[in-house]
Amino acid sequence: MLPAENDPKLFTHDGKQYYMPWESTVCISQRWFFHTTDTVYKSIDELAELYHIATRNDNILILNCPPNREGKIRDKDVKTLMQLKERIVPSPHTITDAE
Repeated sequence: MLPAENDPKLFTHDGKQYYMPWESTVCISQRWFFHTTDTVYKSIDELAELYHIATRNDNILILNCPPNREGKIRDKDVKTLMQLKERIVPSPHTITDAE
């Protein structure tokens, strides 16, 4: 589940207001837990879109990368995360509107 377009992060319970950012959890592969037959992964485009939707308005995205039976993250997961990083982290040479 992803946050609303304009997530207020303020919720009222028993007459008190609480600050609570939205947290979205997404699997980068097909399953929540490690499985030796995993072959289907979300594309970098799809993960980048989920990242931008989930983190707008300072919300949180958790990407599930299940460890294998030896407790290690799969090489495919690491590669996917590094490609996603390249997509979402601006280069130090990128010109922004503030410059």
